[in-house]
Amino acid sequence: MITTLDIFEEFRFILELVVAEWLFAIPFAKGRKHVLRNGILGLMVLMASSLFYFAINKFDRMVQYPILFKPVIFVSWYMLLVMLSILYLWTCFELKKEELLFLTVSAYTAQHIEYVVMNEMIAKGIFPAISQNLKIYILACIFSCVVLYWILYKVFAIRLRTMKKELFQGNSPNFYLFGVMLAVLICSTFMEQYAFLADDGTPNYFSAIADLLACFLILIIQYSMFYNIQMSMEQRILEQMLYERKKQYELSKETVELVNHKCHDLKNQMLAIKGMGDTAQEELRREIDSTVRIYDAAANTENEVLNTLLTEKSFFCERHGISLSYMVDASRLAFLKTFDLYALVGNALDNAIECVGKYEDTRKRIVSMNIASKNQFLHIEVSNYFDGELVMENGIPISNKADMRFHGFGVKSMQMIVKKYGGWMEIETDGKTFLLEIVIPMPQNR
Repeated sequence: MITTLDIFEEFRFILELVVAEWLFAIPFAKGRKHVLRNGILGLMVLMASSLFYFAINKFDRMVQYPILFKPVIFVSWYMLLVMLSILYLWTCFELKKEELLFLTVSAYTAQHIEYVVMNEMIAKGIFPAISQNLKIYILACIFSCVVLYWILYKVFAIRLRTMKKELFQGNSPNFYLFGVMLAVLICSTFMEQYAFLADDGTPNYFSAIADLLACFLILIIQYSMFYNIQMSMEQRILEQMLYERKKQYELSKETVELVNHKCHDLKNQMLAIKGMGDTAQEELRREIDSTVRIYDAAANTENEVLNTLLTEKSFFCERHGISLSYMVDASRLAFLKTFDLYALVGNALDNAIECVGKYEDTRKRIVSMNIASKNQFLHIEVSNYFDGELVMENGIPISNKADMRFHGFGVKSMQMIVKKYGGWMEIETDGKTFLLEIVIPMPQNR
């Protein structure tokens, strides 16, 4: 006889699996058009499909076949349900095939962890009376699901949001790997379930613990792969950014040298006409004088790289109404490679200039930089006005840019360069000022 508890258990599997799929998909995947409608209709279809379990169960009791066929039939049935859930996930989110399997493995693992804890260890082991009262049992299942899923979301699922549809990039080997992982996971969990209750009904907690450990191992393996892919991807982006910085430096150097030559020539021409009193020539002199003022913005430190960079940034700030001031002792910078110095200071200034550029008040459009050597350490400080709330994640300010795929890569490239020279970097704010401080030991001290 089919009881209400039996029906609940079948619905529960589908509901928990679907919730887990959404739990892992939402931080990562883009929803399709009418995602909510597709989600509700698809869930109704899945729940209706789950009721075929009772027909299979009735067939199992009516037909005589070798005893080994029984677990095969029920494992195949739940595999079919999982396959339908993959189709369901595809109708709700824009995902590639390997991403579908990755998220499904994570979701099935999360659902099974909750099932082992609530259904086996508590309802069949520690406190079997709980399943006798359906209302209390349902509330207990909901509570355990919320708690465990929240933990799994914080530990695993939320980490996917940094990738934003760049997880496996159509990698076929990963598709087959996750397919095998899913099949092995389903088979192993059913084997553990059959081993949980002995012939006399005594719970086998070692079996349940082994089941949980297997599930956590699957999640750790998956997210170790994810972490390695993420690190490899970030490394490629950082290398590309540094390469672009190198090309930018070469171009900026040529541009600044050309501007300096032109301004110098104009100054000589201006001197030639200063003594003339003709009105037209005086007007021309004033025009030339206004034009060559930009020459005063050219930096003159003891380091050619900083001269190029600071001149370039000064030109930009002059055109955009931003005040850029700096105090630089460039006498101890020789140990930094040309493009490392250009990328490090360039990224720091770019971030500060971008930050103050959003303010209309000219008193807030101020960026200052100080480079000095103190006690055999190189200190680089860049500060700018900042009245927002600074939210940090892994030592990097969280960006409000639309494209989160490239969030924080400028800061990460600076971290990479600073680490290369054995230094450290700190970011802080007091509510009005954003301060970036970089400290690098100079060669004698490293």
